[in-house]
Amino acid sequence: MFSQSTNKRRTDKRRVFVAVVVGCAVLGAVMMTGTVAATDDDPPAVPAAYYGTVTIDGDTASANVNISAAVNGTVIESTETDENGTFGGPDAEDEKLFVSAADVRSATSQNATPEDHDVEFLVDGDEADEKIEWESGVNEAVNLTVGDTSTGTGGGGGGGGAATGAGPSDESDYPVVLTDRNEIAERIDVPEDAVPTRAEIDIYEAETTSTFTDGALLEEIEFAEPVDGEVGVTELEEPVNETDSPPGTAIKTLQFSVPEDATEQSATVQVRLSSESLSAIDAESDEFVLSRFEDGSWEPLETTVVEETDDKVVIEAETPGFSQFAVSAASGPEAVASVSQASLAAGETIELDGTESTDADGDIVSYDWTVDDQSLTGETATTTLDEPGEYTVELTVTNEEGIVDTTDTTVSVEDSGVEIGFLGPAGIVGLILLGIGAIIGIALLRRRGSI
Repeated sequence: MFSQSTNKRRTDKRRVFVAVVVGCAVLGAVMMTGTVAATDDDPPAVPAAYYGTVTIDGDTASANVNISAAVNGTVIESTETDENGTFGGPDAEDEKLFVSAADVRSATSQNATPEDHDVEFLVDGDEADEKIEWESGVNEAVNLTVGDTSTGTGGGGGGGGAATGAGPSDESDYPVVLTDRNEIAERIDVPEDAVPTRAEIDIYEAETTSTFTDGALLEEIEFAEPVDGEVGVTELEEPVNETDSPPGTAIKTLQFSVPEDATEQSATVQVRLSSESLSAIDAESDEFVLSRFEDGSWEPLETTVVEETDDKVVIEAETPGFSQFAVSAASGPEAVASVSQASLAAGETIELDGTESTDADGDIVSYDWTVDDQSLTGETATTTLDEPGEYTVELTVTNEEGIVDTTDTTVSVEDSGVEIGFLGPAGIVGLILLGIGAIIGIALLRRRGSI
């Protein structure tokens, strides 16, 4: 009888143990599953849809013109215009260009916020003027324009010398080339202390492009708006100002002459430099900078090399207006970026170091860092990367002349391990209950003498 009672109590304890362990396990699993389900229930972003009209060089586009939607230079989807020069339509059954949030992340970064990026449009491969900020679920009309649609005259910013004397009465007498200083002074309004060495003048009627002879330092001016009248360029012996100098080593100085109503409009300027003048200063073509003298100081313009042969180099820059210009050779700053560690765990702090950056012609005045959509400043900086992945660390340095250089390096962020935090409060409670069940089970087994 005693033995049967003892066995019964042991059987009851065993049943209690099993019930407690199973109950805790089931409750914990249910709560953890509920946590994951709540995370997965977030609805996906709805793709953005675009349709509209297309205008090319001021005219409605013809049929079968290719229209593409792109993000960060990556084409997402393409369609074609119909006979009315339109693509897609507003109704549900109409064809459209669709761009999803996944498309944006694929073209930028998996960690990117799609709403922070623009959708660009290409018309037969040419970038349209219009860009649209991506937004989930929009059905938006976009009227695209490419090519030359400018009319009238006008512009903004700057000033330049004007023709002063009476010019030829017949267009056939142009272009006029002057090399005598006195003759140049009679025709061109140059600075008082300037020493002109050559001038070339041509006349234009409602044209946006001015070209010059092979002997001129200036190759071409592309105005933002059409110009009427004389356009010329005077080469000066040296820059004329008392307070400032162009960056680096000055090579050539120019004074532009444009019609009065064109002095304050923007334009793209091309300047040619002979191989002889380049070898004299021992400079590389990518060191050339076109600067504009304005408000008492030289402002470097963003300059690019558009042509390079054995005989010459042609550089190009966009100017907001006309005044005195200088071509100089400035090596500019050299950005050097390093990081404290090329591989780190998520959540760790990384140090960014730009102290090895140099500038042979002056001082670096700013250091700008970009890391995973973060913007940081300073010769050194620190940041924390919380998500695993490959990250590009970009450094842009700017010197006192406004010349910039950019470099980048890559860091790899690895998963630091399973984080309890991702389970949420319910998941954590589930783990605790599983632990309690295990402890109770061990205690009961010890009382049985099984452990």
